[in-house]
Amino acid sequence: MNTTNIKYQLVAFGNYDEVTPSAENMKFFLENFSDKGLIPSQMQQINLNVSNNNLKNESVSRLVLTTQDKSWNVRFNDERIDINLSNVKYSSDDFISVDDFIKEAFIILDKVNSKFSKNHKRIGFTIQTVISNVVSVDLFKKFNSPLDYFSHENPTQWSNKFAFRKIMDINGKQEIVNITSDFSWLKGRIGVNKDAQAFEGLVVNVDINSLNENLDSRFNIDDIKEFTNKAKNIQEEISAELFDKIK
Repeated sequence: MNTTNIKYQLVAFGNYDEVTPSAENMKFFLENFSDKGLIPSQMQQINLNVSNNNLKNESVSRLVLTTQDKSWNVRFNDERIDINLSNVKYSSDDFISVDDFIKEAFIILDKVNSKFSKNHKRIGFTIQTVISNVVSVDLFKKFNSPLDYFSHENPTQWSNKFAFRKIMDINGKQEIVNITSDFSWLKGRIGVNKDAQAFEGLVVNVDINSLNENLDSRFNIDDIKEFTNKAKNIQEEISAELFDKIK
């Protein structure tokens, strides 16, 4: 069994409407993020607007920070910031740990917050892992109880998804969080451009986020850090049980 993390994501929902690719903002990000290899540029955000009973797609220029190899990607939509790190070479040796990603993500958040200070209404943390050198039919039977019709077949595609909610204490605030694990068998290619490699195995997504029903902007930067560290601990528990199950 070979295990490789291929994507980390931290997302915070807040009003980032003013983080546009203006000359002033581009100058700020160049001066504060070039040491990380993050270069500011523009992307197009498509908004769906309703006017006079007509639907219109409106394209808005938004700001994005990207490293040259496209591994790091920080996007500013009008209502959220996404901090993503992808394992573009699909290599466990070259990819940083979850703890190192969180450390770097917090540095990014602190720098952004120094100019665009705000509270947030929702937080999310996601880790995607792939597991190879395992047998599909064995895992399928461990995670599923198929109908008799399928029980003797070798599935070419299957998934197992489980979601639940629990209470998380975030700096004294009792928050309901969603925890979702999604295990799917994949045969395809993983990586970016020329670094993409053939893969067949289990793709594991663990996604932990606060409720979208609560629209109060109640999370500051310290709350985001507290949530992320606790979400990482939950992810580690899930992964440990998963790895033990499929040995």
